[in-house]
Amino acid sequence: MGSAGGAEFRSEGILQSVALPDALVDRLRNAGGMTVETRLSTFDPTQTGPARILSYSLTMYRRNFTLAQSETDLVWRVRRRPSNPYGFPQIKVPGVFGTTRSQHLVVSYDLRRHRVFVDGEMVYESPVDEGSFRSWSHRHRLLVGNEVTGDRPWLGRIEGFRIFDRALTASEIRDLYLHRFHLRALIHYEFATLDNRIIDDQAGIFSGLKLYAPPTFWTLAFYTLKPRHWTDALFNALVFVPWGFLLFGTLDSRLRRPVWLMAAMFLLIPVIFEGLQCFIEGRTSSAWDLLSQLLGCVFGAVLYKRLGRTQNFRDPPRDAVS
Repeated sequence: MGSAGGAEFRSEGILQSVALPDALVDRLRNAGGMTVETRLSTFDPTQTGPARILSYSLTMYRRNFTLAQSETDLVWRVRRRPSNPYGFPQIKVPGVFGTTRSQHLVVSYDLRRHRVFVDGEMVYESPVDEGSFRSWSHRHRLLVGNEVTGDRPWLGRIEGFRIFDRALTASEIRDLYLHRFHLRALIHYEFATLDNRIIDDQAGIFSGLKLYAPPTFWTLAFYTLKPRHWTDALFNALVFVPWGFLLFGTLDSRLRRPVWLMAAMFLLIPVIFEGLQCFIEGRTSSAWDLLSQLLGCVFGAVLYKRLGRTQNFRDPPRDAVS
């Protein structure tokens, strides 16, 4: 993967942050804009997906931001609203990847407009409704060359990238293109060599923010639940135990509804609860949370059945004398 010219993705691969970059989220949540800068060259002007060049995401549908390629178009998606974890509407700039030569790309966003620069010249500008980064998630990872799920590979060479916590001016972006390095970035990676598979953040603002090149996708941290995730799962399960207990007791002993209705009711509240989190600032709904909530409901139902057998607090038989 490594070369003197940068990180080469000639086949499916990925670079990812070793740890969750929480400090980066905290810094950008209060920022008035951001700029992403990179030098790269595509190996295939026909690849699509969109193929992920840089992404700060959890899955291919949930992101803080994504810079990608769709054939010759540059695709930019950034989360600006609590209700939109997908980063839509996306920005699409045609013709950027019509060449395989090395290019300097910059995307600048000041919460009111997007601007895209190629080799120091602005090629796209678009106003948008004002947003913010306050809904960005801490659960996402910083990724290069793919999505963490492994199904959006990008083929090309990337020399490095930087992220700034403000929208740079046109003259500053021109200076970056001409290698006048007087601007301090939040994070800064150079991929001159990947011999050790660990790439340090050269900006040095945040400790421990390294990138890692796993040998296979089976080593991705995405497939391992971290301790915080286990804590979240346990909390969600315990909160929904009473719901399963009460719901099963009501449906089983009074209404005597079929099993399919019980299953539908078990699903209803967790799905509503997770769905509402899309509209809460700083929260992100999660499949892991939904699963743990459903397990809590099931445990509550099992608890009801066990207590019902031992304490006999069900309704009396219909033919019992009152």
